[in-house]
Amino acid sequence: PETILLDPATEVGRDTIINGSVQVTGNSTIGRNTLLETAVVMQKCTLGARAMIGAHSVLHNCTVEAEEHIPPLTYKVG
Repeated sequence: PETILLDPATEVGRDTIINGSVQVTGNSTIGRNTLLETAVVMQKCTLGARAMIGAHSVLHNCTVEAEEHIPPLTYKVG
């Protein structure tokens, strides 16, 4: 969708779902089968396979482990 911003350096794994209004910047990596819900903002992060990031969460310079679920409205700094 037009409302997604992905930095060209971002790596996105297979079968990942990225909902609208998501912004991913700063050399981030998104594992396979991962879900980014609406309006997630992520910078310089690594997401493991099958991670789920809740809506309106902000992640900066952090690692989310495989199968970890981040609840909506979370602010996480590595």
